Amino acid sequence: MKGIFFFISFLAVIGLQAQDSIDAVLKTHNKNNIPYISVTEARMLQLQGKAILVDARNREEFEVSAIASAKHINSHPFSFEEFEKSFPNKNELIIVYCSLGVRSEDFAEKLKKIGYTQVKNLYGGIFEWK
Repeated sequence: MKGIFFFISFLAVIGLQAQDSIDAVLKTHNKNNIPYISVTEARMLQLQGKAILVDARNREEFEVSAIASAKHINSHPFSFEEFEKSFPNKNELIIVYCSLGVRSEDFAEKLKKIGYTQVKNLYGGIFEWK
């Protein structure tokens, strides 16, 4: 019984340290110009069909793992025309993600610059989603 308690405690500590690591990376590399959305809220909106999930990673990463129903848009080079054709409603909620949330912030900033009004960055990216 003691062993189970220690094992569960160990897992809880590791989970907290992982969260601290994500926080540190995002605080170091992001400008916080794009609001974050939690995985819980993003999942709920996705299931309700109230949000578009856009993967900002490269094609190879997307093919290895992706969030179900997410759209991949090549962010290097980014084509404004391609994006606007795919998503003409600039007031629709768009949730952008990458591995952790750094590249997705850069991509989301580009979307804001071309007039998209409801853009959010998935906090912790696909690693947090899993």
